[in-house]
Amino acid sequence: MVVKNTLIKLRIRLPSLIIFAIISAAFLYLLRSTWMRWGDLIIDTSRELYLPVQILEGKILYRDIYYEYGPFPPYFMAAVYNIFGIHINSLIGAGIAITASMCFFIYKVSRFFLERTISCLVVLNFLFVFAFGNYQPGNEGIFNFILPYSSASTFFILFVIIALFFFLKFISRGRKKYLWLWSIFSVLNFFVRPDMFSAVWFAFFAALLVFTLKQRAGFKLLWYPFGTILAAALGYFLFFAVTGGFDGFKESVINTVRFWTSGKYIFAIKMAGLDNIPGNILMIFKSLFLYCWVIFLLGLGSIGITSFFRKEKNSLFPAAAGISLILFAFLFSCLHMNISVQYRCLSLLLPLGALLFFIASLRYDFHDQRFKKNIARFVLFSIALSLILRIFFLTVPYSFAFFILDAGLICFYIIFYDLVKDFLTAKVKSFSRRIFLFIFCCYFLFLMMPYWAVSYANYSARKEKISTGRGTIYWGDPGGTKMFRETVAYLKENTPANAKVVVVPEGASINFFSGRRNHLKYSYFTPVAIWTIGEEKIIASFKAAPADYIVLIFRPTREAGAGSASFGIDYARKLYAWIRANYKLIKQFGPFPFTQRTFTISTAIFKKISP
Repeated sequence: MVVKNTLIKLRIRLPSLIIFAIISAAFLYLLRSTWMRWGDLIIDTSRELYLPVQILEGKILYRDIYYEYGPFPPYFMAAVYNIFGIHINSLIGAGIAITASMCFFIYKVSRFFLERTISCLVVLNFLFVFAFGNYQPGNEGIFNFILPYSSASTFFILFVIIALFFFLKFISRGRKKYLWLWSIFSVLNFFVRPDMFSAVWFAFFAALLVFTLKQRAGFKLLWYPFGTILAAALGYFLFFAVTGGFDGFKESVINTVRFWTSGKYIFAIKMAGLDNIPGNILMIFKSLFLYCWVIFLLGLGSIGITSFFRKEKNSLFPAAAGISLILFAFLFSCLHMNISVQYRCLSLLLPLGALLFFIASLRYDFHDQRFKKNIARFVLFSIALSLILRIFFLTVPYSFAFFILDAGLICFYIIFYDLVKDFLTAKVKSFSRRIFLFIFCCYFLFLMMPYWAVSYANYSARKEKISTGRGTIYWGDPGGTKMFRETVAYLKENTPANAKVVVVPEGASINFFSGRRNHLKYSYFTPVAIWTIGEEKIIASFKAAPADYIVLIFRPTREAGAGSASFGIDYARKLYAWIRANYKLIKQFGPFPFTQRTFTISTAIFKKISP
């Protein structure tokens, strides 16, 4: 009897175990294929490596450190450093944990709407296209979940997905403990990305308001969303009261948000697709048309093949026609469904889906399961829509979309699989869900491969190794890697251990790998920092506490717009003039930065002139 019960339990759990094995195998393969090839030596990764070190040195966020996001990520990462050591592997371990957690909760949220196999497909899609994506040729590999451009972004989307999971649990079961858990992760997200979570909060609030109105039991449930705001506000008040960092928070977080939304930053305009709205709208409709056409072909093909397997009379011709249609769909996708078009249709599907599921939820009584199903879909589509607002006209898996589009993936499969499957099941007697499921999975796995091919090629090109006592990272530029390594070695061998070193315009990884301290509040001096902080204020900070050494590193900033590529030439001229007047050049690696059109790292080390 014991053996029989064990076999029964194993049989019940076998599908879940198989899915776990598939996702785990994919995760391990991707880790192995990309190992130590994430991030960038200069851009953004520098901040993520060094900022927790500054906190452990005793600096206070915002008061002593300029930082554009909420306080949770840097203090959490500082705790990780404190426990596991100041090493790049500590951040990588945290990134692996975040990615694994994303896989788990994306799967769990998908299961509210989709069957096991499609939920597994959603997770694989997340891993191959988004979590491990690397679509920037050359050295910049900062848009992934393991060593991202911003740990605040990966924490943010993780907490959004977890909050969404508990919110959906509340809708399905009606237990208030799930709203409490939703509230906890919502408060945490206000301490991660208050700028982005505000829109997400409104989406949750709208769904809970509809739920409350249909329930007709008063508005007591609305205390939960308003309570999250009060709790977050109180938390920030206590944090600023203890640290005295409100002015710094205003300078870094609030002013940066103002600048990003001002319409003056060309990079933000391009990422939103606002630089070519007519062309991007055309691409959105093109993407939708392509998917509708392909899904139509796959559906017809599956119906034809089903007739053969069911041994219907004269089924050979429909089966042959079905196979031909499916092969044509694959060939058609090779020619037209390129990696820049596939997810564009989400810009149209998410608002339409949110509206339609909202209307559908109003049709049914509160106790009708169809109400809960539609309000749950409305929640998902509303959250996914609120996330893509900053890239609304350019929903491609490059840049910020590597985390912004993750919730939209589930919506994607609801539209193109679940709704289509339900329609065909209701309208076509000879339709087989299993055959359509198999064909659908093969097709969407096929669509993922070009993304991974690009990423794999970019990762494979990063062969140059930089290894120090604080970890190893691979880069793709032999000359730049050599100069970076020599710069770090020179600082370690020729400057005192307590030397104060500032890198301009960006490159705090030099501080991280060399162990030399940046004592200033500011650690990067790109155009956005110069514009939001003010050049005179930055110069004043240098004057008040002069650095012993200043490292000028080649870091073009073309993303800021025309005429903003070169430090000291196109921007920060006054700061550079002050540096040249008060510091002398003592060492140079490669051509002097910004004097040649090269993408290779070059550095110049300046020492303070004695009075």
